[in-house]
Parts: sequence; C-alpha cells; structure tokens
Amino acid sequence: MPPSGTSSSAAPGDTSAHDAIASAIAVAKAKVGSSRDDRWARINGALRTLGRVTDGHATKLTPYYDTGEAYRDMWRCVDAAKKSVVWHTYICKDDNVGRITLSKLVAAKRRGVDVELLYDSGGNITGRGRLTAELRATGARVITYRPFHRHLWRYFRHWMDWRQSPALRNHRKVLVVDDEVAFIGGLNVGDDYAETTVGGNGRFRDTMCAIRGPAVQHVIEVCRDTVENQEGAELHPSGAQRWRQWARRVAPARLRAS
Repeated sequence: MPPSGTSSSAAPGDTSAHDAIASAIAVAKAKVGSSRDDRWARINGALRTLGRVTDGHATKLTPYYDTGEAYRDMWRCVDAAKKSVVWHTYICKDDNVGRITLSKLVAAKRRGVDVELLYDSGGNITGRGRLTAELRATGARVITYRPFHRHLWRYFRHWMDWRQSPALRNHRKVLVVDDEVAFIGGLNVGDDYAETTVGGNGRFRDTMCAIRGPAVQHVIEVCRDTVENQEGAELHPSGAQRWRQWARRVAPARLRAS
C-alpha cells in the first residue's frame, strides 16, 4: 500500500489507467466545446431578437486598441471618401482633434462628398455652433441630437412621457464611409479620446473596430434610424417590437439562469 496522502500510479506497461485518463480529458474537452457553442448560440439568439445578425465569415473586423491608430485610419478614410461620410458621436469637442476632424469633413464636402455629422446635445450641452459653422456653410447636414432644452419642455408638456424625456441620449460613436467601411466603438471626438501622436492628450483609452463586409449595411440602418426617429414621439415600430420580444423571451431566461 502506498503511504497515506499519496496516490498510486499505474504499473509500467499498464495502459488501462492512461486510456481512462485520456478518455476523461476528451469528454471534458467535448463538454467545454459544446458549452461554448451553446452559449454562443444563445447570444446569437438574443441578438437576433434585437436586430439582424450577419452570418458567415464575409465580414472583416479590425480592432484598434491604440486610439492614435484608430484616428489615423478614420481620418484617412474620410480623406479618401468618394461618395458619403456619416459621422455620429456623443461628444464632439471644440479642441485640436475636434477641429482636425471637422476640417476633414469640410474638405470632403467641398470635394462633392455627401457629409453628415450628428452629435448629442447632452454630450455637448453648450452647443457646437462655432465648431460646426464652416461645415454648415458648405451645405453638409449637421444634426444636434435631441436638443436638451426643447425636449425638457416637451417632457413636461406630455405629462412626463418617457418617450419625450431629455434623458434619452445617443451614445453611439459611428463612422461610415462610402457605405463600404464602418468604424464603431467608444471613441468620442476630442483631445481626451486621442493619443498624443495625433494631437490629443491621451486622457482616455477606448477601443474602436473597423468593419468591412455585409455588416456595414446594418450600421447604416442604425444611423438612419437614429436620424429619422430622434424627433418622433413614438419609438420606431420595429424597434418597439424588438424590445417587447426581448422582454418576453430573453429577460426571463436570464433571470432563471441567474
């Protein structure tokens, strides 16, 4: 008998124990792989409830962990734009990076490119009239998303209907160029969100991703929905339906799992 606290090993030449261990490892790996597949299937199911999901491997995703690199590529795409530039952001600061970004949008519009800039009123409470004046003068679409004071009045006028609440903000940071490449992630427009290599101060580090392929069309739809429904009293029917489906199907499952 082996001493207490130690384990016996299989005798030399005895493969039965090794086979059993190998079999157990194979079963464990299969279970882990299966659980991952099941979890990913559940995630996809939840995403499909809220919106469309792109299948296959046709979409290419490029992550940017360096904000300087992200800004260089975004600016490069704007400089090379032939047809359209749509830039939606929560914060658009009147500082060095903000002015560089606006100058590139102005140059694109003067080349004949269709340009749209949307920034959130809540993220730019003092307004951005001076920063966007030249871009507005070119005829580009400059949209202040849900002006705070206007919606504050509407909120009380509609007996505090949540759909009119000034707290409903747009925190998306999206750039779409020529309907071919989209950038999504956490980068606002301003010095705080860009590395010193591109003129920022590097105060915050956020991630952006470049998207090429079929999923770009989904991003375009989100941008259109943002603009078309920002002033409406009602949610977009498809959006309301998706949230009801989520509440009925996805939320209860998450509660049971928790």
